[in-house]
Amino acid sequence: MQLFVLLVLVFSGCLADDLNNRLDCYLEHDMQVNEQQCKDRGCIWDSVKRPDGVPICYLDTKQVGYQLPSAVKKTDEGQEADLQLKETAKKTLKSMPSIENLKFTVKYMTENIVRFTIRDAKNQRYEVPVQ
Repeated sequence: MQLFVLLVLVFSGCLADDLNNRLDCYLEHDMQVNEQQCKDRGCIWDSVKRPDGVPICYLDTKQVGYQLPSAVKKTDEGQEADLQLKETAKKTLKSMPSIENLKFTVKYMTENIVRFTIRDAKNQRYEVPVQ
């Protein structure tokens, strides 16, 4: 259980005020963005001098990502959880395709090996075969 909680925390987001962890709101790198366009997308604008490569317009990581709407379920081989895209993320990321529901599975292979998968909960997609 501790491992599962740790993994969820790792994927839940990072601190937006840490310059190195900012997530660029405009993935269209060839586009010059102004403050109004940034705010229209629901992102944070920060034009204060910063190192190269740090985005001026970035996502509020507290508003994007997935949440755990129900309890984690134990299975014979490990644990699984349903993850749901946050409502605020749907608004912020409306210009980008996103998967609303994910299935997060942790499978204990051996005492030292854990396999985790993140899948689209509604649509089956191609998966590389595991041998």
